[in-house]
Amino acid sequence: MGKQSGGKTSNYQVEIDTFKRNFSAFQDRNIVLYGIGRYTATLVPAIKEFHIIGLMDRDAGNIGKQMYGIPIISAKEAEEKADVIIINTAETYWETIYKRISGIKVPVYFLNGENAAERDKDGRFEQNPYWQRSMDELRRRIAQYEVISFDLFDTLIMRKVFMPQDVFKLVEKRISSRMGLELDFYRMRQEAGQAGDSCHVLLDDIYARMNLTWGLQEPVLESVKQIEIETETECCVPREDMVELFNETLESKPVYLLSDMYLTSEIIDQILRKCGLKKPQELWISGEKKKSKRDGELWEHFSRDILMGRKALHIGDNRISDMEIPQRYGIDTYYVMSGACMWEKSSLGDFVPNIQSLEQSVFAGLLGVKMFNSPFALCESKGLAQFSDFRLLGYCLWGGIMYSFLTWMVKEAKARKINRLIFFARDGYLIKDQYDCMRKLQYNSGGGGWPDSDYLAISRRIAMIASCSSEEDLNEIMDASYHGTFSQYMYDRFDILIPESDENADQMVCVPGDANKVRKWILPYREEILSHVKRERDNYLSYVDQFEISEKDGMIDLWFNGKNQYYLSKIVGRCLTGFYFTANLAQENECCRDNILVPCFQAADDAQAKRSNIMRRDIFVESFLTAPYGMIKYLDEKFNYICAPDGSNQKKFAKRDIMNQGVCDFMRDYLELMGEETDLAPQFTDRFFGEFVDGHLELSGKLKDAFYFDNAFVHRGESKIFD
Repeated sequence: MGKQSGGKTSNYQVEIDTFKRNFSAFQDRNIVLYGIGRYTATLVPAIKEFHIIGLMDRDAGNIGKQMYGIPIISAKEAEEKADVIIINTAETYWETIYKRISGIKVPVYFLNGENAAERDKDGRFEQNPYWQRSMDELRRRIAQYEVISFDLFDTLIMRKVFMPQDVFKLVEKRISSRMGLELDFYRMRQEAGQAGDSCHVLLDDIYARMNLTWGLQEPVLESVKQIEIETETECCVPREDMVELFNETLESKPVYLLSDMYLTSEIIDQILRKCGLKKPQELWISGEKKKSKRDGELWEHFSRDILMGRKALHIGDNRISDMEIPQRYGIDTYYVMSGACMWEKSSLGDFVPNIQSLEQSVFAGLLGVKMFNSPFALCESKGLAQFSDFRLLGYCLWGGIMYSFLTWMVKEAKARKINRLIFFARDGYLIKDQYDCMRKLQYNSGGGGWPDSDYLAISRRIAMIASCSSEEDLNEIMDASYHGTFSQYMYDRFDILIPESDENADQMVCVPGDANKVRKWILPYREEILSHVKRERDNYLSYVDQFEISEKDGMIDLWFNGKNQYYLSKIVGRCLTGFYFTANLAQENECCRDNILVPCFQAADDAQAKRSNIMRRDIFVESFLTAPYGMIKYLDEKFNYICAPDGSNQKKFAKRDIMNQGVCDFMRDYLELMGEETDLAPQFTDRFFGEFVDGHLELSGKLKDAFYFDNAFVHRGESKIFD
């Protein structure tokens, strides 16, 4: 099975060659393969030089049976007989499987050759004593005091950017787009705001300083200042449980707000109302008081003139100005983490150095608003970032990925003079909906120019049959991978119900390994097969003709080899361009010889996307980006979809709708801040997805239960992605 007909290298051969290369040192050892699915079906017939003594599977009911002529054995038997266990599955399952057998006294390897026990697991974030805190504890502390004060920004209110100064980058961007002024605003605003007396000045003072350099007319300067005020206000959102605590505390005792801030009380009042905070006893702003928390003068004044010996508690996020300094003046303190600090101290801490540009800061800010809105959000999980809500999962995990892909795709399409984007079923079902959402948002924000879109009913089965024009093509359809009974194979592959009297009906087949045997069994049905193929082919060709597909169209699919694009190009007789999450650009891949495959989440020097985090969890991605119907088997004369039965992904499609709403929420929020056609680098969002891949982001059991793997072209049945 090393070559396909016509001398073409099989796509399976890459897996076989990789296995041989990674485990050549174990050729004379006793090996157990964990996994009895497609990977093992492909591998076993091609590695006769290796001594495979057994298979392992999670289903204990399979122990004692045989697959591919090899016994399925227990963990105990593997310990007794094996020298090494190799987890021979999609990478999605590696960690789960290793956890399941990690106590086994035999070396365990992942399919990439990595020793499973040596994979680094950094749990330092769990040791932070802050995770012992809780809202209940804070309420109990508040009850013990006569006067309460709060810091404002990052304590009660957080911003939609990672760091406060990134608001100035947004302001500069808006000054340019709205006013046509190319001011070095960010640098100058930072410098003016960091002056030695910055805590003692207000916004008007800061702008007067900057205008010594700019020399702008007063109305223009005022417009610039209003953009900053508007942007600052827009970026502010409440930390909801802290705002609730603030408001309820106001009902029983005096509560003050103290902030080192350049905005006036009038502007702060607007922000408070927007964020749902009631009016405090007093609002102390350093720029108005001409005293700051940072230098201690504000605390000295507050203690002397307001507290007058009363027992007080201050709540804030700054270790110095909110904790250390007020204690010098007899004020007790309680520390709460800001959103940015929670990023750094959580399981996502290693990702933080990647947050550098404005685009990345807005991404992290928007996610922080959702994930770290409460300063106690991570206390129960001891710092491990988690999702337990479908809309939140869509917003935070998928939102950036889809935004990156769509904006990248449109830029590529424009550069290649693509006029229309055609989304392939089923992977493109939700992607097209997201594209249409983004396209509408772009027009509403003054952008536009995005190509038209269409949705094409296609599956590997449809495409292979519709492009079948020779005996070689028919053999390729028959030999394509499948695992099941012969009767299932005949129905799933050719829509033919064979009689129960056929002596081979219940015989298990594993194609391509059993290809010669299956071809013999098929002979009595050959004419019926040809009739079905012709009818399905004619219907599909008529369907495709409606689209008038040309070189000016771009095909959209997830990955990897580009088979559907390859077969479609044969049908329409044209070289086609396809845009993919990742693509196999290796010379051995026949599908990219006469077609153009353009990958998004893949480095230029990574032909097979081995370093792509998205690719490492391909089955999980597919489970989300599916359609509310099973695999499209063929189209009838009226072009109605004839589909395989719905699986769990379809039965639970309402969950995907909710996740999809979260994706669209993210895209809307991002565009509202950043403006039209702002990029978000795919390398960056892929790196964040890697936090999930590496176990730094966890899904709740409810969420995990919504994701299944199915491939009706290859076999019936399905399996949970998270076990």
